[in-house]
Amino acid sequence: MNAASDRIQNVMGKRLCLRRKLVMLLQNGCDILLSDYPSDEAAFADGVFPGQLVRHIISPILIEKGGYREPRKQIEQIKILAVRHPNVIIGTGLLSYNVPTENILMVKELCLSK
Repeated sequence: MNAASDRIQNVMGKRLCLRRKLVMLLQNGCDILLSDYPSDEAAFADGVFPGQLVRHIISPILIEKGGYREPRKQIEQIKILAVRHPNVIIGTGLLSYNVPTENILMVKELCLSK
């Protein structure tokens, strides 16, 4: 019970710290924010100002490895956040030259699907 309480307090403390950093960046003229993989996207989205442009990154490693499930899961989560925060860009981070073209096209299709 105590360990679970400690974990909850740790997560809440990190979210508060993230919110403070976001507010400081936004108040000082930052015009686009990058939520890198594997950040807490919900906490990040809750900390931005309405209308703020935010780029959320899906894991470039998952894209390179291939497969459909995990990239789809990450993209779906970002799309859910985009309902509350419509100025969202989905990014891939840096993709290596080893990423098969079909994997990149799959991510594009997932991003464009409804």
